[in-house]
Amino acid sequence: MTDSARILLVFALYSEAKPFIEALSLKSQPGAKGLQVFSNVEYVAVITGTGKVSSAIGTTYALARFSSIFTAVNIGLCGSSIEPVGNLFLIDKITDEDTGRTFYPDILSKSELKSGILRTVSQPFIGSCEDLIDMESSGFYEAASNFLDTHQIQLLKIVSDKLDSQVLDKKSVQGVVSQNLEPVLTYLRSHFAFCQDLQTSHAFSSTDLETIQNFLSEHYFTVTEEHRLFSVLENLTVQTGQPIQTLLAQVSFNPDKTYTKKQRAKVVLNQLECLLQQL
Repeated sequence: MTDSARILLVFALYSEAKPFIEALSLKSQPGAKGLQVFSNVEYVAVITGTGKVSSAIGTTYALARFSSIFTAVNIGLCGSSIEPVGNLFLIDKITDEDTGRTFYPDILSKSELKSGILRTVSQPFIGSCEDLIDMESSGFYEAASNFLDTHQIQLLKIVSDKLDSQVLDKKSVQGVVSQNLEPVLTYLRSHFAFCQDLQTSHAFSSTDLETIQNFLSEHYFTVTEEHRLFSVLENLTVQTGQPIQTLLAQVSFNPDKTYTKKQRAKVVLNQLECLLQQL
């Protein structure tokens, strides 16, 4: 198994993964119990089984095993009572039906793919819903976000059913995935190239780093919160073109309230992340 792979593909089912395994000439590799792993020098594909817990476990395993992974992409099927079967969506919002938590993958690279809002459920859903429906995405996203920045985590979903009782056989699943194979591969390549360019082109200057470090000294950020701060500032500078000093100056505090340094850090993160979500 190669340790040089840079792109992780996460699937729930082998029938979803098969067209990509064949197109990319991925070879079967030893994996953890309950997981199927395929790879070449550039890609790793992991098949996790259905459900958000299985997806989270498989994603965590792959990202912990392959430290070289630079972007993780969940590719799979979803249901919709509105959209036609076969339509492909780039997901920009995920809501977990059980917890009510909402996640926003950063879509920074340009794409002609249609964006979609997704709801992750724990049990098969039959009925009508404005959102796309699946059973894995929130688990995948939460697990991947422990290792990667939000712009490195992407989800591509293909409508396979109308949220009715119809169950697709393996051949039908492969068919609906295969018809979207080329647009998905095109997006994967462009997204990976964009992430590489972002890392190279938008690294913080020494002046920016000094500004951030001075700001950090005035607050108390945990290691995780500090990582979130650098990530959100990087994304904001890319999307707005504003310098770090201007972005940090937009953070405001209630003058009638006394804050600890730890509380001030949480206010900073909340306001900057809200600003990013509004773009």
